[in-house]
Amino acid sequence: MTTEEKLARLKNRNTRYEIVLTNGKDTKFLVLYTAQHSQSGLRAAVRQRYDAILVITGGELPFAAKRSDIFGGNEWRCLFSGRTQREAIIAGELPFAEVNAAAAA
Repeated sequence: MTTEEKLARLKNRNTRYEIVLTNGKDTKFLVLYTAQHSQSGLRAAVRQRYDAILVITGGELPFAAKRSDIFGGNEWRCLFSGRTQREAIIAGELPFAEVNAAAAA
């Protein structure tokens, strides 16, 4: 799907915010886009994508963090990136945190 097609799908829809999974370094994965821009929305996203997050982190449960929080080492965190879905599509989307059947078994 092209960038123009992705942007056309967003027309007349609510703004969605990007939630990412990161270890505080250069590693970042897209968890999902959500219309709930709050801590409860962040926790709901972690619950919804729990299996994929555990596969990526090697079984380590991430913290639900704020962007201003300081990382203390190699800790996995889920947080709002500060980008909307439209901005992410235009600037380049992060790899999606996925679970395949072999990794989940």
